[in-house]
Amino acid sequence: MVINVGTEDFTSGDPGHDAFVAGYVKLLARVRQNYPSALIVVAIGPMLSDLWPPGAQALTRARSYVSEAVGAASDARMKLIEFPDQDDAGTYGCKSHPSPATHRRMADQLTAFLRQQLGW
Repeated sequence: MVINVGTEDFTSGDPGHDAFVAGYVKLLARVRQNYPSALIVVAIGPMLSDLWPPGAQALTRARSYVSEAVGAASDARMKLIEFPDQDDAGTYGCKSHPSPATHRRMADQLTAFLRQQLGW
């Protein structure tokens, strides 16, 4: 199972450490409750950057907050993956969403990660 949520929370600035981490911890606990033996991969998507919004350090904050939430779970079957940010116009789709090329890179990275984690 892959969870990639939170990007929108950082696009307007800092969503607030305590509220974001608490909400994410609650989400992860609920997913774990519903899927007790699943490998849960928590992703930081490619749309975040420290360049936008200016001064917000959105990627750095998201990485920190999401990592903290995953760490709080103390769950060996919960792993964090970060997809590289979209670094040039060739990787952007509609309204700055990932392009097909970015989706392919993400799929390749995720496939390799899952193979390693699951021993495929």
